[in-house]
Amino acid sequence: THITVDPTGSIAATADTLGRVMLVDLSTKQIVRMWKGVREAKCYWMQSHVPSSSSANNNHTSDKKKAITYLVIHAKQRRVVEMW
Repeated sequence: THITVDPTGSIAATADTLGRVMLVDLSTKQIVRMWKGVREAKCYWMQSHVPSSSSANNNHTSDKKKAITYLVIHAKQRRVVEMW
C-alpha cells in the first residue's frame, strides 16, 4: 500500500495491493477517481508552472505563474508511466 498527498494538501493518491489507484478528496473523504489493473503502482505528484492568462495579456513583466499539478502513476508490472 502506498499513499501520497499533493503539494496543496487537498487530494491524495493511494495504491493498494489489489491493483487499484484511488484519488481521494481529503476535505470530503470521497474517492474522486479509481484506476484498476495497476499492480505494484507508485504514485507521485509533479508540478508545472505556466504564466497565468491575466499576466500574459499585460505589457509589463509579472512573476505571476499558475501551478498545474499532475498525478504520475508508475505501474511497475505494466512498465508504464501515466500522467493525469
